[in-house]
Amino acid sequence: MSIIKLYGLPRSGGTLIYNIVKELHPEKNIEPQTHSYFSDGDLIVVTFRDFRDSIVSAWRVGKGFDNKSNIKLASYEGLFKYIIGTKDNISSHLNKFKLEKSNRKILFLKYEDWINDYNFLFNTFENFFNLEINKKKRDDILNKFSIENVRKMQSEYSSFKFYDKNTHFHGHHVYNGNPGTWKEIIKNKDQKILTYSIRKELNQWEYRDFDDLTSFDSYILSMRYFLNLFIYNIVTKNINQIIKIIKK
Repeated sequence: MSIIKLYGLPRSGGTLIYNIVKELHPEKNIEPQTHSYFSDGDLIVVTFRDFRDSIVSAWRVGKGFDNKSNIKLASYEGLFKYIIGTKDNISSHLNKFKLEKSNRKILFLKYEDWINDYNFLFNTFENFFNLEINKKKRDDILNKFSIENVRKMQSEYSSFKFYDKNTHFHGHHVYNGNPGTWKEIIKNKDQKILTYSIRKELNQWEYRDFDDLTSFDSYILSMRYFLNLFIYNIVTKNINQIIKIIKK
């Protein structure tokens, strides 16, 4: 019997995918997604999202809000530890699935491809898992995990620290689910530097970064990024990284 395992870049829709996969395979013991690379399993589902949305979402749940009535705006400095965490996860875990050469079947689910088109998701799962998902099953799943019902679930928990033990939806889990929401939750002046900080990873996974960027803009953004990286490593006492930055 094939073993199904799930990986998700943090804050990339992996909890919803976990619940849908469970619904499609009631006979299997599907474990919640992990945020780390693994080399076992036969059928692997890998979930990822525009990394800027993941970063800002991680910051948002830490601030404890999930709607516009109590929205806060993130600054670049406030996001920085989430930027570093996301970059580390991409290089140490997500990229390994992309680069591995094995006989495992790996399905890469790009959040933006399916979040507003669940038939695309169901059709993809039919092909990957070699099963049929009829209209009733699709409708039942869509209703059970609609954003309205997920909001009801998350409203029972006062913070992201607490969660439903069955579905693994946390307090403040969902904001609106729309791609590109990061632009609403970060100060306008910091949008460009966030993109610059994660542009290598965006390009690796075929997301757009800049339509145009002058050499002067690039220089200014790089200086701000490395200044924040230097401060971050001082605060976290990462001496080896400080030495590397000084040498640059």
